Amino acid sequence: MGAPKGNQFAKDSGQGRPKNFETPQDWKEAIQRYFDWCDQNPIIRNEVVKSGQEAGRILPVPTVRPYLLEGLCDFLDISVQSFADYEKNETHKDFFQVSAWARNKVFSQNLTFGYTGAFDAGLVARKLGIADKQEIKAEMEKSLISLSVGSDTLNLSGGKK
Repeated sequence: MGAPKGNQFAKDSGQGRPKNFETPQDWKEAIQRYFDWCDQNPIIRNEVVKSGQEAGRILPVPTVRPYLLEGLCDFLDISVQSFADYEKNETHKDFFQVSAWARNKVFSQNLTFGYTGAFDAGLVARKLGIADKQEIKAEMEKSLISLSVGSDTLNLSGGKK
């Protein structure tokens, strides 16, 4: 049996659950709070003094906290899929520019610090999908190995059959 006439069950229903952020401006302000938090909360690395009177002493060294989409999603208490919805989903189309700005800011910060050595360049390249990929292929057609002990010789061959 269907729903009764005049019901309000489907009123204001979109696809999935309602947006966490009502306007693109709310979305941008929340994202900016994450970037500000990263900037104000560096990661503290412990480094050992290697020489001099202080040798062996452990010093706390603040290092740049990388912007990460996963970190942004954790900070905003949303899933990575929800971020993708704000980027691409028809029900969130007004949020596209802000989402693209956030993704670009993450990419730019990671790439910049990867270039300067503040972040591991290889890790950044893989994370951003710009790693240098090389395919190495080796084939052995035929090999011959001779082992000699005194006057005895053993020949071994291998390769493709």
